[in-house]
Amino acid sequence: MKKHFYLLKTCLCALAVGVLAGCSAEVDGPQVADGEGLLRLDIEAATAFKTTTRAINEAEYKNTDNYTIKITNVSNEGEVYNGKLSEMELPMNLTVGAYNVLACYGEEFKDADATADGFYVEGTTTIQVESGKDATAKVTCGPVSAAKVTVIYDKALDEYFSDYTTSFTTAALTANKKVAVWGKADTDPLYLKVNTNEKITGTLSFTPKSDSNVNPQTMTVNPTLSPGQWYEVTVKPKESTSADGTLNLTITIVSDVQEENIDITIPADWV
Repeated sequence: MKKHFYLLKTCLCALAVGVLAGCSAEVDGPQVADGEGLLRLDIEAATAFKTTTRAINEAEYKNTDNYTIKITNVSNEGEVYNGKLSEMELPMNLTVGAYNVLACYGEEFKDADATADGFYVEGTTTIQVESGKDATAKVTCGPVSAAKVTVIYDKALDEYFSDYTTSFTTAALTANKKVAVWGKADTDPLYLKVNTNEKITGTLSFTPKSDSNVNPQTMTVNPTLSPGQWYEVTVKPKESTSADGTLNLTITIVSDVQEENIDITIPADWV
């Protein structure tokens, strides 16, 4: 189910891509003209988020043919190649000189403040092509700005609350007057645009059932996240041993495995 992003509009760890070019010049293969070198590419993708992403089709990220490769000449900024890896004719002959190699995927999410649909990954490196030799380049790609957050609500909460949500705010969301909301029935991860070591805020709100005398309750979590990191909150009721009608909510933070109990008074006959 897609997330609902309230206010104005709608957007932790990481993927890795290796761009390798290699083989000895003595190996049989395409002829290299004087003043040219040979470029080979071997793309490898790996998931770096701490948990497997459920919302998006992760196979698309692991299929290296999906990645866009951009190669430009450093001296004149001329573009040598810009297209899918699957469409490249390899190995590639290049004129002697320095080249920038960029690999990326998910460009449609590059500027997203918050989304449940995917995230942008990128990596770059510079290689030097020498006459008659193979050039070897390695590019490590990861989420440029996205951190992943997930919330798990225990179904037992329905016994006490008619609704519960978690609203996330980040610097990027606040700047654009937006909030990313994880609803009661949502299950897909959220990818939030964050800066390195950014402290974000998640506000958990609980709406009691209409026949209760409990006031609406809220609590906040304030994780510090960087691109490529993952943070999960699990919320479930904890059986009370008191006779005064107290309900304990157990909030579990998976990233550093800490628990916090929050006491909410409810009618005694609910316990």
